[in-house]
Amino acid sequence: MLPISQKDMRFRESMGFGRRAVVSIFSNLYFSRGSSPCKPCPVFSKSYCPHACRIGRLRDPNRPKKLTEEQALQVRQGSRILELVATRDRLRAKILADFGVIKMAVGEAIYEDYQVLGRLLNSIIRAEERALLKVI
Repeated sequence: MLPISQKDMRFRESMGFGRRAVVSIFSNLYFSRGSSPCKPCPVFSKSYCPHACRIGRLRDPNRPKKLTEEQALQVRQGSRILELVATRDRLRAKILADFGVIKMAVGEAIYEDYQVLGRLLNSIIRAEERALLKVI
């Protein structure tokens, strides 16, 4: 199979082959030759191809799919997360003091703040877990 030039790659992308198809073509070409990232890249015509390492890592079947319990606990013990948890707990205590039950505060501004803070906390935890999983 002949190497694909950058012009051919752009042509394939413009003809409806999406980025995923181009990456698939690239990985099939690159890995079928048994090349290493230190050898010349047949697709991008550079002296090395950093994308090959990334693609190989993404396709590694032995990579960890989830964090261990200790790693997940490490993410949740971060200073930023603990500050948000403390703020959420203060809002919860204030809602309980004012309304007695959290559901009674539905529609109030403080309840909306409580909900937004909970969603923010979850999204930050998930983002930090994904970042840690990429490093591993």
